[in-house]
Amino acid sequence: MRWDLVSSLKNILRESHVWICVSDKASRRKEIEEEIAAIERDELCKLCGEISTFPTQSNNTLEDSLLAYLDTINDHYDGFIWPEWSQINVLGVLLTDKLRLAFTEIGAAEFEQHETGFNAKKI
Repeated sequence: MRWDLVSSLKNILRESHVWICVSDKASRRKEIEEEIAAIERDELCKLCGEISTFPTQSNNTLEDSLLAYLDTINDHYDGFIWPEWSQINVLGVLLTDKLRLAFTEIGAAEFEQHETGFNAKKI
């Protein structure tokens, strides 16, 4: 499951914020950090969103890492500083029963699976 990270991020950042789960594998972390820096320097790319990263634990899967940070992400968009979230687009992790349950518990009611991940929406 590989996609063009830079293009995907630019498209998403035109409309929303991005949280990236960054692997603790040094080579991939450096590559992602360089790609993020390039996006942030791109003066032609008018972005309304911001990029936040959170680490994986060496023994965690990406699913486990997302589950570990889901409450943090949900709390960040609680309507006080940032507007409440209405949709979360997940790239790099496919929807599982465990993720569906966790997203349902924070208010998601609709799910759409796609090739590189899924979308969870409040209705």
